[in-house]
Amino acid sequence: MALIEACSLGDNFALETSYKKFAPLLHRYAFNILRNEALSNEVLQDSFIQIWKQSHSYRVEQGKPLTWLRTIVRNKAIDMLRAEKKASPSLSI
Repeated sequence: MALIEACSLGDNFALETSYKKFAPLLHRYAFNILRNEALSNEVLQDSFIQIWKQSHSYRVEQGKPLTWLRTIVRNKAIDMLRAEKKASPSLSI
């Protein structure tokens, strides 16, 4: 919670610390959804941008910080899957 709160106050060190602490776990989580290294990296980067911009919206009473972080990554990964599906639709016979 303290790291997210510090991010909401514009603390760059808190974001860097959060990244170092959570990026490996969140990257694996994204990869398990996407099964693609490049897309997982993109989702992780986009997720941390969102975390930085929306850290003020985190509410401790709604869940643990890691749950909030994983929700952001999950939503980004699902959005990426949908975009990939639209970009390369299956051929129908």
